[in-house]
Amino acid sequence: MEHLTLRALPSDIPSLVEVDISGLTEIDQAIHVSDIVLPDNVTLLSNPDDVIAKINAMPVAEEEPVEEAEEGTTEAEGDEAGGEAESDASEESES
Repeated sequence: MEHLTLRALPSDIPSLVEVDISGLTEIDQAIHVSDIVLPDNVTLLSNPDDVIAKINAMPVAEEEPVEEAEEGTTEAEGDEAGGEAESDASEESES
């Protein structure tokens, strides 16, 4: 949330409202509008249940089996290349 709705006299409108998020340390912890402390001459009009900040879990991508198949192909190609090198070496030693 980036904006709050407040009611106050023009001279009492806060230039900014700071929210300390250092207390958010676990997944799904949140700070709600109702947690904000404002001066007595300022009334909060935003929904008190609205979330200002929340810690969400980062999605973790699972490894796809396709990667394993690609690695297997690379190893097989390496074996073929090694086989050719051995046959070339045996031809040279026969000469």
